[in-house]
Amino acid sequence: FLDRDLQVAVERIARRAWQDLDPDGRETLAILVADGGRRVLAHVGAADFNRCQLDLSRAVRSPGSALKPFIYGLAFEQGILHPETLVRDRRHWFGDYGPENFSGGYAGWVSVRQALCRSLNLPAVQVLARVGVGRLRDRLHQLGLVTGQNRDPGLALALGGTGTSLRELVALYAALADRGRFLPLAFTPDEEHKRDSAGRLLTPAAAWYVDDILRTMDLPAGMRLQGGLMARIRYKTGTSYGFRDAWAIGYADRYTVGVWSGRADGGYTAGSTGIAQAVPVMLQVFRALADRYPDHGPYPAQSPPPPGVLVARSADDLPLSLRRFHGAVSGPGPHIEYPVADSVIMLAASGRSRPLTLEAAGGEPPLHWLVNGVPLPSGSATGSRAVIARPVPGQLRIAVIDSRGNQDTISVWLQ
Repeated sequence: FLDRDLQVAVERIARRAWQDLDPDGRETLAILVADGGRRVLAHVGAADFNRCQLDLSRAVRSPGSALKPFIYGLAFEQGILHPETLVRDRRHWFGDYGPENFSGGYAGWVSVRQALCRSLNLPAVQVLARVGVGRLRDRLHQLGLVTGQNRDPGLALALGGTGTSLRELVALYAALADRGRFLPLAFTPDEEHKRDSAGRLLTPAAAWYVDDILRTMDLPAGMRLQGGLMARIRYKTGTSYGFRDAWAIGYADRYTVGVWSGRADGGYTAGSTGIAQAVPVMLQVFRALADRYPDHGPYPAQSPPPPGVLVARSADDLPLSLRRFHGAVSGPGPHIEYPVADSVIMLAASGRSRPLTLEAAGGEPPLHWLVNGVPLPSGSATGSRAVIARPVPGQLRIAVIDSRGNQDTISVWLQ
């Protein structure tokens, strides 16, 4: 599927950017361009073949903040958030985990829209705590992705405490451009023909909310571009711990562009961020796309909202239950956050089963877990989380009880 002219242009962009990155040539870039059918039109695995013969679009690296849109998307899907809902950005400890914002400061009450546009860390972690790490990991797992599956990151999943690849991030953001419909990337016609039917990353309404937020993100000063395809770019950046990975993933109309910058050996890069290193390259690639495929618009700046979307300009326009997000579960007893009551959970992937993580919030510790009336072994439960090491298909009745006798019980089906 590679477009020769576009491939040559993207290779030139990558090489010029690589020459500016690091005088010693230790850093490099990977770039992918996909169309609406998820066919890969341009593919750069590394900027200079003589120095690096690895395809770094496959490399599993920390995504930094690049997964935040999907955390909020799941919350929109559950109906517990709206882009205009106010969430409090403040210092907060989640057990022994105390994340901070990149800037070191805190913004107080902000809308979810502002929190995502400014990539604030504390709101994202609070929302993930409510949504449930297991819920996000299960959604990604059902789509066949390794993102979040290589180890158990806990709430650090919101801030890059997991592994993903450029290929997977481009596929995820391409789904946002397609109302939440997910397809893996196809590099050859054979891969396209062998793909299974499309999956669902987010509901159309949830995907529309995320797109609506990304639509309002400004490009950094000096990078703003007007007209045609360039005016419709939605994007998100990511910067991993130690500046080891810099990401920019963007989409506009039928095209999705992903850029990764860093060292192939995973080494530290001084001050390399997604906004400084990857975004300029992403914009150059979009310009090459616009030149290669002239825009025959005009296209609307935003698609009409699908059914279920509540259009609001501020928190005051929302129902009372959506005006503020407090994170904590109301009520004195524990509440099972994951699995979702009465849900069906797919256990098998690539022919092997995987442990099932249970998550609860609230209640008076210690918490005790029972599955089908049998207590889980003490080594399988740590506070609000527990693990069923070898789940088997069938119906499960899961209960959690706190030290005061308060309990929550759900039923789920495993297959």
